[in-house]
Amino acid sequence: LGWREGLPFKFGVRISGDAVIVTPTDRTWIGRMFPEGTDNCQKLTPAIHSFWYGYNSNIHWPDRMAQGVCTNYTERRVLWIVRWVQQTFQTDPYRTYASGSSMGGCGMMAVTFRHPEIFAGLYAHVPIVAYDKGSGGDSVRRISAECGDLDKPCSEGMTVRERLDATKFVREHKGDLPFLLIANGRQDGSIPWWKNPDFYRAMRDNRQAFVAAWNDGDHGGCGGKLPPDIKRLGDLRSLHCLALNKSYLAFSNSSQDGNPGNGDAKDGDIEGYMNRGLAYDEPVDEAGKYEAVVKWTLEAEKLPVTVDVTPRRLQAFKLQPGDKVTARNVAADGAEEQQETLVVDGAGLVTFRGFRVTSAAGNRLVLTQ
Repeated sequence: LGWREGLPFKFGVRISGDAVIVTPTDRTWIGRMFPEGTDNCQKLTPAIHSFWYGYNSNIHWPDRMAQGVCTNYTERRVLWIVRWVQQTFQTDPYRTYASGSSMGGCGMMAVTFRHPEIFAGLYAHVPIVAYDKGSGGDSVRRISAECGDLDKPCSEGMTVRERLDATKFVREHKGDLPFLLIANGRQDGSIPWWKNPDFYRAMRDNRQAFVAAWNDGDHGGCGGKLPPDIKRLGDLRSLHCLALNKSYLAFSNSSQDGNPGNGDAKDGDIEGYMNRGLAYDEPVDEAGKYEAVVKWTLEAEKLPVTVDVTPRRLQAFKLQPGDKVTARNVAADGAEEQQETLVVDGAGLVTFRGFRVTSAAGNRLVLTQ
């Protein structure tokens, strides 16, 4: 792939319309062949992959690997590339997005979730959400050769397993995360399915903005089985409506959500979605008032649809824990469908539970202090 000794990594940049597209590579020159690699491609060149996190500090000396520490190299490199592109091409700092598949999906999700001050949204296609080995499969083998023992501390003071556990991170994170579109295949032999349902539920329970899609596809076939609306959403251009200086809505507990099951191959819906078909017009975010039209974009015969709605990344409509907010649901004809008094929770969030979308024109969420 064009590497030479002394060249640690490389990446590509191109301009397409109003976007700057960056293509990094998860390959790092280590100065030796890597016969212990668990993927065949690892054994072909001294430029190895790191699953977009890092590798053992003693990777140059195989007999010292057990004494080494898994070091966050690749994530820091990605952040360096992003800063370089922003400075060189003067890109909009409020509009940076990420997309990746398989190993790329693993890495982009890990990087963006820990840097919501940089990334506004991402699409992770067939990623690993937690590295584990058990009855549902083995994802530990993906990184054990280059990182070492996953239960040893990494360079960031926790075990490698904990550092790369997206479900744990989401459950503990109280702030806003980038919008996530995630797709997985239940028959994926390369990226095991069993850990995904818990991750979906962590995103739902913490009222983060996401859409999940799954089907009976394998690693290479999941994408081809996705419906057109999910494929369009996965196009980075569809994410351009998201920006770090704009509020957005997080949906959860939609009445149209599928059941991903408990992780067992035979449990839950074979094909399903969470938060699919829900959309909103750009919110009006003002001091003392917040409005947004919530829409259902799929089959009209499924209306009415109910969903919990949580405004996030508020700009002018500031809330403090314990504040009371008057919440109204106004139909397209001006009729008031629902009215409630909501209390802001300890994280500074307010959620309109069971918001009803009753027509294709949508229903207006109105919050006033």
